[in-house]
Amino acid sequence: MTVVYWSELSDDERAAVRTEFADELLPFLSPKALTRAPGHPFPVVTDRRIVLLVVLRDRADSPPHYALVEIPESLPRFAMLSAGPRLLPVEETVRANLHLLYPGRIVVGAHAFRLTRSGDLQLDESSAGNFVQAIEEELARRQLGPVVRMEIEAGTPAPLQDMLQRELHFEESERDGGVAAADLYVAGGPVHLGRLRDVTTPLADYPPHPFNSPFLPYRAIADQIDERDVLVHHPTTPSPQASSASSPRPRTIPTSSRSSSRCTARRTLRDRPGVEPRGGGGEGRVGDRRAEGAVR
Repeated sequence: MTVVYWSELSDDERAAVRTEFADELLPFLSPKALTRAPGHPFPVVTDRRIVLLVVLRDRADSPPHYALVEIPESLPRFAMLSAGPRLLPVEETVRANLHLLYPGRIVVGAHAFRLTRSGDLQLDESSAGNFVQAIEEELARRQLGPVVRMEIEAGTPAPLQDMLQRELHFEESERDGGVAAADLYVAGGPVHLGRLRDVTTPLADYPPHPFNSPFLPYRAIADQIDERDVLVHHPTTPSPQASSASSPRPRTIPTSSRSSSRCTARRTLRDRPGVEPRGGGGEGRVGDRRAEGAVR
C-alpha cells in the first residue's frame, strides 16, 4: 500500500478523481477569505482538521489574496485508486481542483496544515448553577481552545508559516497563549497519517485462516472443559463449522441415590407445608429448606 501524489496519477486516473471530486467533495467545501485588514479576525479553524492555506491572484501582476479551505472530517481521508493498492490523500484532490472553487482566479499555491487545540476544561463548581450544563458548554468550547501544536506541510514558504503563527498569536492574546517556534512541526509527508487506520482493503499477504475447532464433535463441550483448559478464539465472521460447534449435545447429569432422596423430601415438604422432616445431618436440612423456597 502506497500513498501517492497528484503528479503521480495518469490522465485517466485524474479524470476519474476530478469527476468524483465535483460530485462528492465539492458540495462540502466552504472557503473562508483571510482578510488582513484591521478589524477582521482570523477565521476560526476547528481542532484537528486538515486546512489548506490558499494563495490567489486576480491577475498575474496583482497582489496576492489568502483563503482557508477546511476539509470536513466526514470526508474520506484517502481515496483508493483502482490500479494497485495506492492511496491518494484528500488534500491532494482538493488542491488539484481549486480552480472549481475559485473560477477566474489564479491559484498560486496551497499548503496543508493542522491545528491541535488544548482539551483542558475550565470548570468552576462554586459558581456553576448546573454542573452538567457547565460541562456541556465547556465541551462545546473545547473545539476552540488554545492552540498547542501546528503541523504544516514540508515546502510551505517561510513567510506563510510566519503569517500563520502571527495570526494565531493574535487569536490567543486574550488567553495568554500563542504558537511558539517549538509548537511548529513540519511533516515529512502528508499531514495527519493517523487515519490510515480507517482504510479497509484486502491484504494478499494474509490469506484467510481456516477454522479449526479444539473440541471433539461427538462429545459435549462442557464435559471437555471439565477435563482440561481450552483456549479458544471466537471467529469474527460466520462459519458453518463454528455454528455446528457452538451447538453442543445435551449433557446428561447422573442422579445419585442421595439426590433422589432429596427430591422426595422436597415433594414431602411441598405437600405438607410447615412440617420439617426429622433426621439427617444439618447440611441436609438446610438444603431441604432452600429447595422448598425455590419450589414456592
